[in-house]
Amino acid sequence: MGATVQWLIPDKVIFIHLDGDIGAADLQFIADKIDTHIKETTAEKVHVLSDELNAKRNKRDLREGISSLSWVRDPKIGWVVACESTAQYARTKILGRLTVSLLNIQYRKFGTVDDAIKFLVGRGKDMPSIQEMKDAYDTLLDKQTQDRK
Repeated sequence: MGATVQWLIPDKVIFIHLDGDIGAADLQFIADKIDTHIKETTAEKVHVLSDELNAKRNKRDLREGISSLSWVRDPKIGWVVACESTAQYARTKILGRLTVSLLNIQYRKFGTVDDAIKFLVGRGKDMPSIQEMKDAYDTLLDKQTQDRK
């Protein structure tokens, strides 16, 4: 499984990290974890930061797993912000725009995590600083790297 889901900032930002081959089972895993986080929080809105810079997608599996994306329409979900490589972004740009308009969700794509974090910090007065978000991101990635060893 190439997906992890956890709080980046408790009760404010859920962090999804995708690494390697991603398919329908990963999408269902993500949906289940996000549903759990949403049910456990008392926050009115939570945002999602998805780091997809190292993800590879199996298009057939993803089409089959699209039904697991129902979490994006939960009223507690604020912005969903994805970080994708430039090549991936170019390939999914049109499909992404269509999906966003059909689902009526707040969604943005960025080429770097720094840009995504800057955007998220500007989404509310109760959001942490850019530095706090970057530190939390670095800490989670370091922990994931250590866990793999």
